[in-house]
Amino acid sequence: LRKKEPKQTKNTHTHMPLIVDNRPVLDELQTRHEAVFRVPAIAEANKRFASTPPVEITGSTRAVTVLQGEVAVVPWGDADYVCTTDATTCIMAILVSDHGVAIAHFDEDNMYMDDYMGRFLNSVRTDADQTAHLYLVGGYEDEGLTDYSIYTALVDKFSTVEGKIVLEAAIVGSANTHQVTRDGKTIPCPLFSGACFKTSANPDPALPAPFFPAKVVDKGPLTTLRTCRMMCLGQTLDIYDAQT
Repeated sequence: LRKKEPKQTKNTHTHMPLIVDNRPVLDELQTRHEAVFRVPAIAEANKRFASTPPVEITGSTRAVTVLQGEVAVVPWGDADYVCTTDATTCIMAILVSDHGVAIAHFDEDNMYMDDYMGRFLNSVRTDADQTAHLYLVGGYEDEGLTDYSIYTALVDKFSTVEGKIVLEAAIVGSANTHQVTRDGKTIPCPLFSGACFKTSANPDPALPAPFFPAKVVDKGPLTTLRTCRMMCLGQTLDIYDAQT
């Protein structure tokens, strides 16, 4: 008897390039921060972010705060804000979808971890047809240009996921760098080391996104333990369980 061929299942999921201002990311945008900054929609969003006073996150704020090596996916209404802080060469990423907001803190190590990226993308993988919106903050023009490698790796990764991701803001590289003088020497420093997104309700798409700088006074529970887990063991952690 002829062996029965296995039934072929049609793959309805498609891989979409990262979208910037209604067009796919080009190689130039992928490899140079300055090319991204010239896109009018990105330039306007960056300017709006930079001109907004930081939101102060205290112990009384209903907030989910992500530290380095951590990730959280928070449904709408579960908290008033999601935020992250203490970024220097790291890049803070916020991904907004119909399901809620995912937030992560990417560095040179965890940006290549499939498990870490998978947790971050969990909010959009349930619906490959939806559009998600990406906001990037962090990194600066240090001597090693560390943030360039993180930025290009992230853009490349986001361009290969299922569904459509639109880059809405990119306060990275030179857009997140200012010069300070210490001991008579001028050195580059990051402008913003914290960012947050308001999650108390699904925002009106007709209004500017509730995406702001953050001054995190209270980083949440067990901060020392969470920091030691990352620094000593290199473990990544999903810190929020929407079910509980």
